[in-house]
Amino acid sequence: FTAEISGEDEVDKVILIEGLPVGPTYRAMVGWGPVSGGVFKPRFYGESPLFTIAPNAKTAVTVNIDWIDYYSNTSFCPDLLGRPLTGIVEDDNGSMNAAEASRLHFFSFSSPDSWNITDSLDLSYRVNSLSRGIAFGAFVGTYMNTNNGIIPFINSDGWQIDPYTSFSTTLGGSKDIRGSGSFQLTTGLPPEYSAYLVYFRRENGLGGTYVLPSVSGDPSSWSWVNLDVSGIGALAVSKYNGYYAVGGELFALPPAFMQDTSPALAEHRIDLSVPVPVQSPGFRPYISGSPGGTLYLGTTDGVWQMDVDESASSPYVTVASSPIQVAAAGDSIEIVAVNANTTYHEAYLSRYYLYVVKSGTVYKIPFFAVVPGRATGMAWDSSWNLYIAGTEGLSAISIGS
Repeated sequence: FTAEISGEDEVDKVILIEGLPVGPTYRAMVGWGPVSGGVFKPRFYGESPLFTIAPNAKTAVTVNIDWIDYYSNTSFCPDLLGRPLTGIVEDDNGSMNAAEASRLHFFSFSSPDSWNITDSLDLSYRVNSLSRGIAFGAFVGTYMNTNNGIIPFINSDGWQIDPYTSFSTTLGGSKDIRGSGSFQLTTGLPPEYSAYLVYFRRENGLGGTYVLPSVSGDPSSWSWVNLDVSGIGALAVSKYNGYYAVGGELFALPPAFMQDTSPALAEHRIDLSVPVPVQSPGFRPYISGSPGGTLYLGTTDGVWQMDVDESASSPYVTVASSPIQVAAAGDSIEIVAVNANTTYHEAYLSRYYLYVVKSGTVYKIPFFAVVPGRATGMAWDSSWNLYIAGTEGLSAISIGS
C-alpha cells in the first residue's frame, strides 16, 4: 500500500493511505525527495513503530525523517529503466555486465549519473543469473547461468561466447542452472592432482564437476554430478568447498562429492549449525592466506557470521568460531554480496532494506531509494561500487574505500 504527495519541504506533512485490512501489523515507511527522469530519488527517510489499525476509524502514526546514507551516491542506469534484469557481474577484465532473460549488456559506470552501455547482445537461451568463478583451460571465469547449462562469456573487443558454449555439454539431466561458481584446488595436493571444481545450483537440484588439468580444455571428457535436491537456496564457493543453503540448513560439499562415481548427498555433506534458518551464504577467504575464511550468512533473523578452517582432505571443514549475529537483527536477508576486492565491504538485502557494511559500520537504506523493482542480483566492482539488478532496471551506489 502506497501513497504520494507533493510539497516544497518535508515539514508537517499528512499522508493518507486507505484500504488497509484490519488485522495485520504494519510499519509506515516514508521517503521524501524529488522525482527526476521518472525516478524517485529520496533524500530523507523515516519509519514508524509497528502498529495495528481499528475498523472504521483512522489510525495516526508519526514518522520523523532523517538523511538517507549515500543518497547522493546512488543512481539508476537510464538506458535500462523498466527493463527486467536477471543478473549483474564483474567479469575477468574488471568490466561490468548485466543480463535480461535473453540479452546481455556491457556497460561502464564512473560516477553517479555517468553510465554508458557500450554493447548489447541478443541470446537464443534464457539467462537466469550471472556469476563469477575462475578462468581455467580455454574458458574464462565469468558465467551465464542459463536454461541450457553454464556458459562462460566475456566482452573483450566484442562478445566472446561461441567458443565457450561447450562448457557444460556433457551435463546430463536438467540444465536449468540458477547459480554457479568455481575454484582451483591445489593446496595439499601434488601438482598432477590439482583440480578445478565447478559447483552449481538449479531449481530443486545441485551438482558440479571435478576437472583435472590434463582435460581442462576438453569439456567432452568432464564428468558431471547432477542430483535432485528439494529446497535449494543460494550457493557460495570458497577455495575448497561449495556452501549451500537448502531448506534453511547450511552445509558444505567438499571436492570428494564430485569425485564419487555414484555420489549420495548424505555421505558427503558437512552440516554447519546455525541458530536460525539460512537463506543466502557469502564467503571471504582469510586475509592471512591460511585455508578457510569467513561465512556471511543471510538468515530469517539478520546476518550471522562464522569462521571456518578448510583443508583439501578430511575433515575438509572445521568451525573455527561459532556463529554470531552481526547486522539486521529481526530482518529476513535474501541476498548477500561480499566484496572480494576488500576485507571490509559487504552488502545485505532484505525485501525492504539494503544494509551496507563499510569498515565495520552498518548503513541502512530503504529499498525505494536504491532497488529497481524487486532485486534479482547484487555485485561489487573493483572500484568499490555496489550494483543492484532488479525487475525494473539497474542501480549503483558509490561506496568508496
